[in-house]
Amino acid sequence: TLSRPSETCNETTKLGDFVRYHYNCSLLDGTQLFTSHDYGAPQEATLGANKVIEGLDTGLQGMCVGERRQLIVPPHLAHGESG
Repeated sequence: TLSRPSETCNETTKLGDFVRYHYNCSLLDGTQLFTSHDYGAPQEATLGANKVIEGLDTGLQGMCVGERRQLIVPPHLAHGESG
């Protein structure tokens, strides 16, 4: 977790929840590949519906509204061993 909102978080995301989120995708050396901000709107997904890579699906669980996280997703939880 990079930051949590200052107000109390009474409910966190779980499987089956519909979420909207922004993301930045970069390599471990910091080279940015792409970002959801390029699309002008947050991305949307239902957690556990197999619509996003497994690492992102897992990493978005347990978050509060307004929380920021950094996820390091290994290849086998992204697009397979080949990346």
